Amino acid sequence: GTYTNSQGLTVDVSNVDITAAENTNPTLSVEPDSVSGTAAIDITADGVTISGLTIERISAASDNRTLAGHAQGISVQASDVVIENNELIGSLNADGGTPDEFDGIVVFDPYNSGDGGTTENVSISNNDVSGFDTGYVTTVFYSLSSIVRDVSFANNNATNNRIGFAAKAHKGSISGVS
Repeated sequence: GTYTNSQGLTVDVSNVDITAAENTNPTLSVEPDSVSGTAAIDITADGVTISGLTIERISAASDNRTLAGHAQGISVQASDVVIENNELIGSLNADGGTPDEFDGIVVFDPYNSGDGGTTENVSISNNDVSGFDTGYVTTVFYSLSSIVRDVSFANNNATNNRIGFAAKAHKGSISGVS
């Protein structure tokens, strides 16, 4: 079935496995009521697995479609995370205009990591991401002393995105991205 909301899903409990049951196709569809950076799934706890889902991250109200605040389909701000066998669908050019400013799957340093934080050992495999500004992103954003390391990408597809894969450090450092 399809679960639709405007708030997204936050996974803030460690060692959680969200996996589709065999022969099912669950869909999480997130469309915020206003322009926001709300992720469809925001992972802030270690040891999480997301597998076998269809995730739709629709931009905010159509009159503000290009102001989505760099929202994500899946946001990873934790360690020992597995993202596999998912389909992520964004609303790139849904109104015939420019790409929305948001990403399919983004791995970055923990939010509020002013003194530095580490995100590591993240595996992203066998996903299909389409309709986003950037399909897959690894970035350090919050702190000069933050670290993102040991992030692996394998057998992923990126179609109908402005950019397929990107690694960027606004602050801090990134290492071991493959």
